[in-house]
Amino acid sequence: MGKTLKFLIYGLIGLVVILVGGAVAATMMVDPNDHKEEIAKLVKEQTGRDLVIHEDFSLSFFPWLGVKLGALELGNADGFGPEPFAKVASVGVKVMIMPLIERRVEVDTIILKGLQLNAARDASGKGNWEDLAGGGAPAEAAPETTPAAGDESSGGASAIAGFAVNGLDISDSGVSWKDATTGDAITLSDLSLTTGKLDLGKPIAVDLGVNLKNQNPAVSGRVELVAEVVADLAAQVYGLTVTRLGVNAQGETLPGGAAEVEMALKADVDMGAGTLALSGLQIQTMGLEVSGDLKGQGLPASPKLSGVIQLAEFNPSELLAKLGGEPIAKADANALTKASVEMKLSASATDLTISSLTAKLDETTLSGSAGVSHFQKPRIKFDLNVDEIDVDRYLPPPAEGGAGGAGKPAAESGSAGDGGEPDLSGLRSLNVDGKMAVGQVKVANLKASDLAVTVKAADGLINVTPMAAKLYEGSFSGGVSLDVRGDTAKVGVKESLSGVQAGPLLKDLTGEERILGQADSSADLTMSGLSPDKIKSTLNGTAKFAFTDGAVTGVNIAQKIRNAFNLFKGKPQEPEGSFEKTDFSELSGSAQIKNGLVKNSDLSMTSPLLRISGKGEADLPGDKVDYGLTVAVVGTLKGKGGESISELKNVTVPIKITGPLAEPKFGIDMETLLTENLKSQAKEKLKEKLTEKLGGKLGGSTSSEGASTEGVKKLLKGLPF
Repeated sequence: MGKTLKFLIYGLIGLVVILVGGAVAATMMVDPNDHKEEIAKLVKEQTGRDLVIHEDFSLSFFPWLGVKLGALELGNADGFGPEPFAKVASVGVKVMIMPLIERRVEVDTIILKGLQLNAARDASGKGNWEDLAGGGAPAEAAPETTPAAGDESSGGASAIAGFAVNGLDISDSGVSWKDATTGDAITLSDLSLTTGKLDLGKPIAVDLGVNLKNQNPAVSGRVELVAEVVADLAAQVYGLTVTRLGVNAQGETLPGGAAEVEMALKADVDMGAGTLALSGLQIQTMGLEVSGDLKGQGLPASPKLSGVIQLAEFNPSELLAKLGGEPIAKADANALTKASVEMKLSASATDLTISSLTAKLDETTLSGSAGVSHFQKPRIKFDLNVDEIDVDRYLPPPAEGGAGGAGKPAAESGSAGDGGEPDLSGLRSLNVDGKMAVGQVKVANLKASDLAVTVKAADGLINVTPMAAKLYEGSFSGGVSLDVRGDTAKVGVKESLSGVQAGPLLKDLTGEERILGQADSSADLTMSGLSPDKIKSTLNGTAKFAFTDGAVTGVNIAQKIRNAFNLFKGKPQEPEGSFEKTDFSELSGSAQIKNGLVKNSDLSMTSPLLRISGKGEADLPGDKVDYGLTVAVVGTLKGKGGESISELKNVTVPIKITGPLAEPKFGIDMETLLTENLKSQAKEKLKEKLTEKLGGKLGGSTSSEGASTEGVKKLLKGLPF
């Protein structure tokens, strides 16, 4: 594409030079129309092409020596069809007579109307201009001569003291390009170009307008340019000031089917010093406004660019709509409506560094630095800080009926199939060394502060560690590792919670305060695969936890025992309250996990009325739990009505927990409860009888009634119940 445009520009300039040269030569003839056939014949001999002159030439002599050419056509090369290679409606050239006396050539504005240039390349790669560029046999070299003194044609003194063209005026023109090797077809039509005085080394005003149509991909549009150009060829200093570059294009391949771009800039290039200064850059498109100032050095061999770029505040949601994207479903309608970026950058052919970065998204500010080195095998580094962000604002709204503030993810509302493993092969070449700090964050309705994360990735190993944060009056530390060297990703998780309030955390996460109290926990887990089913079936590791001064909600174990006892006694049941819980002073345990089967054998809970121990297992792949609690009643179970059940004191009651993990069922082992109660009553009655009958005969210390309690205890201890 670049070579094509370059050729078109060179071809256009060359054609203008040929036409102007011919026009000037025509002024030397007394009646150039008498020589039209000779001119056509000469062109045929030199190029093998037909030159058709449709109209007579006209001359003017004073104060301008001028010539006007009418419509003419230059035939195409063999094999490129009947369409002419070039045609023009008219050409007008005028030279001021009086300056010629002083060997100065002053050309008035060159006027060119109706130029049409048709360039093409055939299937073999041959261009229809090549015979013009290299035609004819090379002329024999003329013998060198020594110029005579004062010979002005020799170069000892300049034959022309000055040359100036007042401008160029091209209108109603166009260029077409067809490439049979690629199928490319580009048409420039309705081309107009006007310039100021063509004086090298001084500013030249340029006003260009052209319609563009591309066949593959199908794109059409209008380009307009108002600029000023400076070119000092001797000093290799060039300047371009673009007051306005406007592009209005349409095409199915363009974002949103259309694009409008407005640009302004000032560029100064010193090829001798190898420097570039780009200032006043302004780009407007699709609601975006980009501005900046850049400097370059090391041109052209080792270019380096540095400067400042700003992206003014814009609406990301509106930009997405203009790009033809689907609206993003988000929980907060006001999210994703404000964004801006400001940064310093430094770039070379192999590296890019961004510093002093300030990016804003809604109420969130991101600052810091980032860089990419060795583009062919990129290495990424970053050091970023986020003041605060609510991630949930940008996530889909919670499903209707979802629990808690965050709700349940849409994926959980359907089947639990794994949906296949994600393709993570692209992460194998990832090379990252970075860190991020977040002041405050909310995600999945969980709130944390002072979050710090370090990321390192190389050769398929990704480590997000250490991670640290403050949350719910406590702290979190840990890390995650991801190994993508094999076909299945391997994940390792280490975490530790200290002093965290479990109730508020679970309330925000699940919508239910299943456990209250201060939590300390740790886990060391591994798994293979990232789909839900794979995680459940390959989960391995250990975990332990401890809660203090809290409660298990959703079940009142003391009440369940009372109701079971009342049922046995034929007494009415206590109504369940709206908020059931079992208080504890300590709750601790550990777990061993193998392929998703979680086993626990050391659960311990202590409360003023109960002592609870437990063991059992939870089958994650099977989504079921089978767990047994042993509840020892150490106090009097006083009911809501104030009535106490003293008979259950010192009774041990087993409780079974079974069913789905999400909604387990709690059940009292009635047979054991009754047996234990009868044993307790029998022991109490026997104790009374023995104390009454035996008195102090068993020895030991005696009570005020004369009973030896210590001796009775020794005797009861040996009984089989």
